[in-house]
Amino acid sequence: MTRKKGKKPLSHRKPKGTKEPNQHPSLDISKRHFEWSVDQIDFEGRWGWGKIEIKFFIETILKKLKHYETMAWSEVEGSNSHFIPVNQIDKFAKDRLRNRHLFVEQLFSLRITGKKRVWGYREKKIFYLLWWDPEHQVCPSYKRHT
Repeated sequence: MTRKKGKKPLSHRKPKGTKEPNQHPSLDISKRHFEWSVDQIDFEGRWGWGKIEIKFFIETILKKLKHYETMAWSEVEGSNSHFIPVNQIDKFAKDRLRNRHLFVEQLFSLRITGKKRVWGYREKKIFYLLWWDPEHQVCPSYKRHT
Protein backbone atom coordinates (compact mmCIF):
# COMPACT_ATOMS: atom_id res chain seq x y z
CA MET A 1 0.00 0.00 0.00
CA THR A 2 1.37 3.38 -0.91
CA ARG A 3 0.57 6.51 0.94
CA LYS A 4 0.27 10.05 -0.27
CA LYS A 5 3.19 12.30 0.40
CA GLY A 6 2.81 14.31 3.65
CA LYS A 7 0.11 12.10 5.17
CA LYS A 8 0.77 10.29 8.43
CA PRO A 9 0.11 6.56 8.60
CA LEU A 10 -3.26 5.71 10.11
CA SER A 11 -1.62 4.41 13.30
CA HIS A 12 -0.31 7.94 14.07
CA ARG A 13 -3.51 9.83 13.46
CA LYS A 14 -5.76 10.99 16.24
CA PRO A 15 -9.46 10.27 16.13
CA LYS A 16 -11.54 13.28 15.14
CA GLY A 17 -12.61 15.39 18.10
CA THR A 18 -9.52 14.49 20.17
CA LYS A 19 -7.71 17.58 21.37
CA GLU A 20 -4.30 18.02 22.92
CA PRO A 21 -4.38 18.95 26.62
CA ASN A 22 -4.06 22.68 27.16
CA GLN A 23 -1.00 22.35 29.33
CA HIS A 24 1.76 19.82 29.78
CA PRO A 25 1.96 18.61 33.44
CA SER A 26 5.52 19.95 33.79
CA LEU A 27 4.17 23.46 33.06
CA ASP A 28 1.71 23.39 35.98
CA ILE A 29 2.83 26.39 38.06
CA SER A 30 1.65 24.89 41.35
CA LYS A 31 4.20 22.10 40.90
CA ARG A 32 7.08 24.37 39.89
CA HIS A 33 9.59 25.64 42.41
CA PHE A 34 9.20 29.13 43.80
CA GLU A 35 11.48 31.70 42.19
CA TRP A 36 11.74 35.39 42.98
CA SER A 37 12.94 38.61 41.42
CA VAL A 38 13.68 42.14 42.58
CA ASP A 39 13.02 43.70 39.14
CA GLN A 40 9.87 45.51 40.37
CA ILE A 41 10.95 46.24 43.95
CA ASP A 42 9.63 49.55 45.33
CA PHE A 43 12.06 51.57 47.46
CA GLU A 44 9.71 54.48 48.06
CA GLY A 45 6.31 54.91 49.66
CA ARG A 46 4.73 53.55 52.81
CA TRP A 47 6.07 50.00 52.30
CA GLY A 48 9.26 50.84 50.44
CA TRP A 49 12.33 48.67 50.93
CA GLY A 50 14.43 51.75 51.68
CA LYS A 51 13.25 51.57 55.30
CA ILE A 52 14.38 48.04 56.11
CA GLU A 53 17.45 47.29 58.21
CA ILE A 54 19.99 45.41 56.10
CA LYS A 55 20.80 42.97 58.93
CA PHE A 56 17.13 41.97 59.22
CA PHE A 57 16.86 41.66 55.45
CA ILE A 58 19.84 39.31 55.22
CA GLU A 59 19.22 37.25 58.36
CA THR A 60 15.46 36.91 58.09
CA ILE A 61 13.96 37.81 54.72
CA LEU A 62 16.72 36.50 52.49
CA LYS A 63 16.90 33.31 54.56
CA LYS A 64 13.12 32.83 54.21
CA LEU A 65 13.20 33.50 50.45
CA LYS A 66 15.95 30.90 50.08
CA HIS A 67 13.80 28.44 52.04
CA TYR A 68 10.80 29.11 49.79
CA GLU A 69 13.01 28.32 46.77
CA THR A 70 13.08 24.70 47.94
CA MET A 71 9.29 24.52 47.78
CA ALA A 72 6.74 24.14 45.01
CA TRP A 73 4.27 26.99 44.61
CA SER A 74 1.51 24.78 46.03
CA GLU A 75 3.55 24.43 49.24
CA VAL A 76 4.31 28.14 49.46
CA GLU A 77 0.60 28.94 49.17
CA GLY A 78 -0.11 26.59 52.04
CA SER A 79 2.27 28.34 54.44
CA ASN A 80 0.08 31.30 55.48
CA SER A 81 0.95 32.95 52.18
CA HIS A 82 -1.80 33.59 49.67
CA PHE A 83 -3.18 35.62 46.79
CA ILE A 84 -5.28 38.71 47.51
CA PRO A 85 -7.39 40.46 44.86
CA VAL A 86 -6.20 44.04 44.35
CA ASN A 87 -9.70 45.33 45.11
CA GLN A 88 -9.21 44.16 48.73
CA ILE A 89 -5.95 45.97 49.47
CA ASP A 90 -5.37 49.35 51.10
CA LYS A 91 -6.22 52.43 48.99
CA PHE A 92 -2.64 53.73 49.25
CA ALA A 93 -1.38 50.37 47.93
CA LYS A 94 -3.80 50.53 44.98
CA ASP A 95 -2.67 54.08 44.22
CA ARG A 96 0.97 53.03 44.44
CA LEU A 97 0.39 50.22 41.93
CA ARG A 98 -1.32 52.63 39.56
CA ASN A 99 1.47 55.23 39.91
CA ARG A 100 4.04 52.56 39.07
CA HIS A 101 1.95 51.40 36.06
CA LEU A 102 1.52 47.91 37.50
CA PHE A 103 -1.90 46.67 36.48
CA VAL A 104 -2.31 43.28 38.12
CA GLU A 105 -5.53 41.66 39.31
CA GLN A 106 -4.05 40.11 42.42
CA LEU A 107 -1.06 40.38 44.69
CA PHE A 108 0.64 37.69 46.70
CA SER A 109 1.18 38.07 50.43
CA LEU A 110 4.29 36.11 51.40
CA ARG A 111 4.54 35.41 55.12
CA ILE A 112 7.96 36.03 56.63
CA THR A 113 7.25 35.93 60.39
CA GLY A 114 4.14 36.63 62.47
CA LYS A 115 2.47 39.58 60.81
CA LYS A 116 5.49 40.56 58.70
CA ARG A 117 4.85 40.16 54.96
CA VAL A 118 6.55 40.65 51.64
CA TRP A 119 4.09 41.70 48.95
CA GLY A 120 4.44 41.14 45.26
CA TYR A 121 2.83 39.52 42.29
CA ARG A 122 3.40 36.31 40.39
CA GLU A 123 4.04 36.01 36.69
CA LYS A 124 4.28 32.36 35.75
CA LYS A 125 6.50 30.87 38.46
CA ILE A 126 8.33 34.10 39.35
CA PHE A 127 7.38 36.12 42.45
CA TYR A 128 8.18 39.80 41.85
CA LEU A 129 8.86 41.52 45.16
CA LEU A 130 7.15 44.88 45.59
CA TRP A 131 6.81 45.89 49.21
CA TRP A 132 7.99 45.16 52.73
CA ASP A 133 5.00 45.21 55.11
CA PRO A 134 6.18 44.65 58.70
CA GLU A 135 2.83 45.61 60.25
CA HIS A 136 0.46 43.73 57.91
CA GLN A 137 -1.09 46.96 56.62
CA VAL A 138 -1.28 46.44 52.85
CA CYS A 139 -4.31 44.26 53.50
CA PRO A 140 -5.06 44.33 57.22
CA SER A 141 -6.82 41.34 58.65
CA TYR A 142 -9.18 42.03 61.48
CA LYS A 143 -10.00 39.52 64.16
CA ARG A 144 -13.70 38.91 64.66
CA HIS A 145 -15.46 40.08 67.80
CA THR A 146 -12.74 42.54 68.86
